[in-house]
Amino acid sequence: MSDGRAMTKPADEGGSISFVRVTAARDKLRYIADRWRMDYNHYRPHGSLDYMAPAAFAAMHLEQGSDSLRFTEDRMSNCERRS
Repeated sequence: MSDGRAMTKPADEGGSISFVRVTAARDKLRYIADRWRMDYNHYRPHGSLDYMAPAAFAAMHLEQGSDSLRFTEDRMSNCERRS
């Protein structure tokens, strides 16, 4: 019977079983986070954006020529420095 914890097995050849388990868990977490981010930014309506999804809100304002959603030279240089 499983209580939700990972089953422990003896390490095989220096811990390769553990490495595979950690890699699989990391990949699963990355998949879950990516799905959440896509839902949050593309499908979930936000009250502060007049109940639009952020991607739709940004696309609408970019089509209208809004400069507030574009990077200025100063913002671009700040982003490059952080990278």
